[in-house]
Amino acid sequence: MFYDLKGQLLFKAFKKVWYRMTSKHLV
Repeated sequence: MFYDLKGQLLFKAFKKVWYRMTSKHLV
């Protein structure tokens, strides 16, 4: 359970960074 929660947080952070990078690249 703890591992799943940690993974979810990491995935969210990665998604944020990925979104920022992609939007910068697109714009």
